[in-house]
Amino acid sequence: MSGGTGVEAAGATSPTVAPKDAIGPPGKVNFADPAQRSAHVATFLAWLPATLHDVPGIDWDCLPSAVMYYLINTVGYSVDAEALALALGCSATGTRGSSLYHKGVDLFTLLRRLRNTHGVQHLSEFGSSNTWDRYVAGRELSPAEVSGLFAYASVADEAIPAWLETLSEADRRTWAPAHLPAPASALPRTLEPVGAHGRGVPRAA
Repeated sequence: MSGGTGVEAAGATSPTVAPKDAIGPPGKVNFADPAQRSAHVATFLAWLPATLHDVPGIDWDCLPSAVMYYLINTVGYSVDAEALALALGCSATGTRGSSLYHKGVDLFTLLRRLRNTHGVQHLSEFGSSNTWDRYVAGRELSPAEVSGLFAYASVADEAIPAWLETLSEADRRTWAPAHLPAPASALPRTLEPVGAHGRGVPRAA
């Protein structure tokens, strides 16, 4: 993973898997045990990219344990790990733990699909209308795919801008390359989550 503010390395296209020993011996921490909450936080912070430890305006201790576990064990050291962690950190306030967890799953599934099957290489491409147009071209979307679009829109259009508003102008410039960009397309806002027969369909005007 690159240094600085978390801008990905050029040409990186596929998620990678975190080494099993990167966060300690397997089974040492049970993320389903509330009594081990302090260990959950410590383990998560050991995984969290160093560039994000002191990001202004985000309290990583507030992330639900299930979200921490998902980031560590499923997202791992994916090329999108920093951007995804930042997106969920921005979304944590006022979001139920289960909702935040499912948002993370939907987001990571979408980002991975766009990289692996639609040729996305750089974080900035998620802000291009061409990316989203290619994604939906010539087909109907499944409910899971539409959920991914709504998850992306909710963080890129709402949670991240709200977080940016709390930052100084200098901090906004610093973190601009690290967060998911708002999509330059109305697509995620003009689909119903579930359409006829369980398919994504355009929302009526």
